[in-house]
Amino acid sequence: MQHMVATLIAQAKEVHDDGSIVEIVVWELAEPLPPCTHRYKYRLFFGVPGECLVRYDNERDVTNWR
Repeated sequence: MQHMVATLIAQAKEVHDDGSIVEIVVWELAEPLPPCTHRYKYRLFFGVPGECLVRYDNERDVTNWR
């Protein structure tokens, strides 16, 4: 796996009173990561402890992203 220079643009995590978790992380890459034409890598998460309800990551392989 080749590593690329990246700058952290945004990172936020909220834990709500009901225990639900919302998290976002956005990186700006030095150059686009094919096949993308943009320079951003991001992930979004919503869940409760021990359970992922919604997860989105613009990478191709997200088997171990957290």
